[in-house]
Amino acid sequence: MKLSSLFTLFQWKVPLLAVTTVCLSVLSNSEIATAANNSNIKDIESMSANNQMIAKLSTLDMFEQLQLEKQALRILAMPQVQAQKVEAEKQFRASPLANVPDGESRIELAANRFALAAVENAILNDPARPKIMWVIDEARDWFGVQYPASAWGGKNPDNFSRDTVIDGESRYEITGQRSGSGPAQMTLMLYSAFIGTDAHSVEGAPVIASLVDSDMSFNADGSYTITIGPEPATPGSNHLQSGPNAKFIHIRNAFSDWNTQTPDPLRIRRISGPDAKPLRTDDEIAEFAAGLLKVQVPYWLNFFDKQAQNKTGESNSIDWFIARQGGWGYIATGMFHLQDDEALVVTVNSLNADYLSIQTSDVWSVTGDYIRHNVNLNKSQAKPNNDGSYTYVVAKSDPGVWNWADTVGMHDGGFTLRWQGIKGGKVISHEDAIKDVRLLKIGNLKNNLPAETQWTAPEARKKQLVDRETSYYRRLTN
Repeated sequence: MKLSSLFTLFQWKVPLLAVTTVCLSVLSNSEIATAANNSNIKDIESMSANNQMIAKLSTLDMFEQLQLEKQALRILAMPQVQAQKVEAEKQFRASPLANVPDGESRIELAANRFALAAVENAILNDPARPKIMWVIDEARDWFGVQYPASAWGGKNPDNFSRDTVIDGESRYEITGQRSGSGPAQMTLMLYSAFIGTDAHSVEGAPVIASLVDSDMSFNADGSYTITIGPEPATPGSNHLQSGPNAKFIHIRNAFSDWNTQTPDPLRIRRISGPDAKPLRTDDEIAEFAAGLLKVQVPYWLNFFDKQAQNKTGESNSIDWFIARQGGWGYIATGMFHLQDDEALVVTVNSLNADYLSIQTSDVWSVTGDYIRHNVNLNKSQAKPNNDGSYTYVVAKSDPGVWNWADTVGMHDGGFTLRWQGIKGGKVISHEDAIKDVRLLKIGNLKNNLPAETQWTAPEARKKQLVDRETSYYRRLTN
């Protein structure tokens, strides 16, 4: 029996009828009864030792992940964090972007998501006892834990993001397992600070070192080990050189196909280092989380207002195109401002990138519901033009085009384009990547889009979205 069969049962309240039969050989009678009466297992401790072992071998160490989520919820509710969240809402309201109706209406949502992201950072801040946590994603209701969404800085729906915290004196090992095609790209970014707490950078904080899976060595069975420590990296080694300022590792598994690609299971252990400090109290963790939130919100507001999405002061254009630090890709951003009958038409070259996507977000760079809406489109979700380029239609309501980038009802917000895994090492310019950006009336789309554009009827759109939701739930199976 595949591990994925068991894990299908435990996902975000997915209907059980299709999976109950294949799980019978793994679940006890009492657990089957529980699953039949509830759409998820209500208490992780009720699982048998055998099931716990199976779950541990999947994409995440489920028991560590759930421990961390329960801890995060406890810290999030503490008065220090809640008080700073109120201050964060005030900071959002003081931004010029709050004058936009779609900005003002989503301030509380943004503050909630930023607060939980700060808490996720804070609970991991124990480098002598490192853990890897799945972070920055949509809300989920699983294993009896109702975990809300967390966000900062334009979360990419194609990324399965995980964080861990280290120090510069210790040595660590991350072990992983690549199965099937794996993700389109995996990147590990080692920072000297938590994202959003230091000098402004395209990557959110100063980067000490980075590692991309295209430069890594894998064993014949797909397993691999990444070492982390102060020693210099040598060509072809799976090593991140740390040093005295090393702090935080952000790990991205990027998917270009939700139906076939899965994230690599990862584990971290500390090999050597100074004596561990005493375990922190909840009050200490909450104070640290509140301190992070206090500086992260102004950081991102400044980033949105001046550096990322408002550089030219003009909407409906791409005003920022830059290479990612570490040479693993390029990113472009802009703001949209649309009337009900308007669409922003964006055409880009694929650059033969392993990964290409567009996504929309609100003015705070908080992504909409990307499980049930075409908030983003990657190469497998979009249809190319005959010359290999891609034309996307950004609109608040369905324009009848397959490549619709849904703003989820918003007139104002941001959009982001990403190219990753470009072969050949060529330096890419704005002109190489962007072919055209035009604001059009929806009624004029047919006269202006490429002749080969695929149009879609309501029933086909409905199936597209059902398939999207189904494929999203694969990311915890392996």
